[in-house]
Parts: sequence; structure tokens; C-alpha cells
Amino acid sequence: ASPEGRLQHARELQAAREQQQKQILAADAAGNPDAKVPAQMVRREEEDNRQRWAGTHQSPGAYDPQWMGQNVAIVGTVSRVEVDPNGSPQWVTIYFKESPNATFVVCSPYPDLFQERVGLNLSALVGKTLEAAGQVESPYCGGKAPKGSIRVVESKQWQVH
Repeated sequence: ASPEGRLQHARELQAAREQQQKQILAADAAGNPDAKVPAQMVRREEEDNRQRWAGTHQSPGAYDPQWMGQNVAIVGTVSRVEVDPNGSPQWVTIYFKESPNATFVVCSPYPDLFQERVGLNLSALVGKTLEAAGQVESPYCGGKAPKGSIRVVESKQWQVH
């Protein structure tokens, strides 16, 4: 598929996920017994997301090992974005100006999560303020430098200004 086709596909997948969640909740509200368990899963996901963002908002430069395993929302200025072209998945590493030694990064196995909003060239994020929320963990991306990261696996986990 062409780059434009991939971008369109990413947007369609996200729209389809959101539409499916709405249909599940509507079916549950209407008393459909087959929708009960899927609706509980949708609501749990919404609650998980609410809790992710409920934590303190921190700078990536303030990283502390005590963050490990905690829900943290970070706000920082993107300094560079790398996509591992050889990997499967193709991990995205987002670096921050506030963490010049790359102690803390944002990782994602889904470049399309970002491309659907900013376009195929992820360097469009550089200089922008990125917010990401999630559980802090040992990084799956960024080589040896990072000590902590947030892994973004769904679009509700990040926003850019």
C-alpha cells in the first residue's frame, strides 16, 4: 500500500474501534445479554485511561526510579523521533528536550498511532509539546540510554500541542 493508503488505513482502524465501542455500550444499555461482557471491557479500558491521566503531570527531566510501575502523565518538548526500520514491530522512540541524556523516553510499537494525527513524517513532532500517560516501565526502545519510559499502545494515551 502507498504511504497515503497506510495513513488512511490507520485512521479507518481507529474510527472503527471507536464505533465498535459505541455500539457495544449501546447494545448493553438496550439490555442485549451478549453485550454485557464486552461492555464491561470497554468501561474498564475507559477507567484505565482515566486513571492514567489522573496521576501527577511530570517533566521527563524529573524522572525518578520510584516512578517504575506507577501511572504517570509526562509533558515535554519533543527533541527527536526515531523509528527502528529493522524491527518487528517498528518501535518508535520519542526523545525530550527536558531529558537531554535520554533518561526518559516514550516508546510505541505502533508508528501509525502517531502518523494518523501528524502525518507520515514523525519528525513533525519535533518542537511540539507532547503529553503521554501510562505506566512507567523499563524501555522497549531507545537502545541502552533510557532508564524509564511510557509505552503508548492506544491513541487515548497521548496528545500533542
